[in-house]
Amino acid sequence: MSDYYKWEGYWHERIPVSTENISSFKKQKKQNLENAVGWYKKSLNALNFSFDKTSDIELSETNYVSLINCIAVLKMVADVYTEIDNLEKTDNNQVFSASLAKSIDTYQIIGTLIQRARKEISNDESKIELTELEYATFNQIIQASYSAYTITNDKKYLELAFQNAERLKSSSLYHKISNQLALENSMVPDSLLQKEFKLNNTIAFFNEKIVEENNQQFPDAEKLKEYKNEVFNATSRREELNRIIESEYSDFYELKYSNKLFSAQNVGEKLNNDQLIIEYYINETDSINELYAFVIGKQKLEFRKIRLPSAFNTWVNDLFKFMSDTEFLSTKNDDAKRFCVSSNNIYKQLIFPFEDEMRNKKVTIIPDGKLSYIPFDALLTSIPDTSKFIEFNKLSYSIKQFSFNYANSANLFLQSINE
Repeated sequence: MSDYYKWEGYWHERIPVSTENISSFKKQKKQNLENAVGWYKKSLNALNFSFDKTSDIELSETNYVSLINCIAVLKMVADVYTEIDNLEKTDNNQVFSASLAKSIDTYQIIGTLIQRARKEISNDESKIELTELEYATFNQIIQASYSAYTITNDKKYLELAFQNAERLKSSSLYHKISNQLALENSMVPDSLLQKEFKLNNTIAFFNEKIVEENNQQFPDAEKLKEYKNEVFNATSRREELNRIIESEYSDFYELKYSNKLFSAQNVGEKLNNDQLIIEYYINETDSINELYAFVIGKQKLEFRKIRLPSAFNTWVNDLFKFMSDTEFLSTKNDDAKRFCVSSNNIYKQLIFPFEDEMRNKKVTIIPDGKLSYIPFDALLTSIPDTSKFIEFNKLSYSIKQFSFNYANSANLFLQSINE
């Protein structure tokens, strides 16, 4: 009986690879992966999605069966290309392969479709699935872009990684804030917003009906025609509504619907000479934590990766626990020592690599994930003599050397200073 395993929500057959040496093993594994790409492309064809579509082509609602399923299968294709790329390089031989290029191109298409899906999907279940796909996709784009950047030194890969780090930060927070700003700064009638909501629900409902019918053993052609007509009509009305909103309520449209994000270079150009942004992105999907950092100044633009020690999470937890303890007046000296060690270790990972760039600058920190719980001002540049009683007023807090500011994303930061 064949052996199967579940990956990305689908069952796959395990194909044994017989080999006598590593070279033939890689060759056979690559062939298996290329075969997998072929099968995934057939899945896309079954969903009426042409894999030849480029990311800048607008697809009509009737061109595909399920946008979410298309995104999910496309991600599998991109992931397989990434696996093929990993086979083609070693630690001593980093190459920009055709597979890496295909991987990045496919992830970009997915990113475009995700941005579109965020406007069109209404039901909670699809939103949850989309959020999971969004995080996994943008995470992979950042990793693949870093690989391409280190090999080619081409700034376009730095920009691609930055755009997707910003998208990850904006996927929930920015959309909520921009929607609220849109409502507060425009006179768009509630009736138009309700109409938009109803049209989105209609499109989502009949798209689901199309998927359900296509999953039947014998799909009813008449029902499919009826459902597709409903989707087409609702989509046409929504596009007309969006044109009205764009024309008559341009402020609302720009805030809520615009996908425009500043590039890293644009961000740097808008900063003063004494300003510096360090935007972090932390990848915790693998067994080894990776920290990516964008260093942006008026005349500065860097993209770095730092491998975090396995103890990093422990340091963060210790620091957060100590700083949030309400019984600070009864702090034990052992706890204070643990704070000092953890604080300094975190400093070495997050700030020390960028000390030279930070000198005499107003530094805006854009954290990510658990880094949002870290008070950068309280990180210690050095460890005191822990054999003695810890005197907190004499510790070497980083705030004594650097001026810190915080923001949720570079784009939101620029909006705040331009208001």
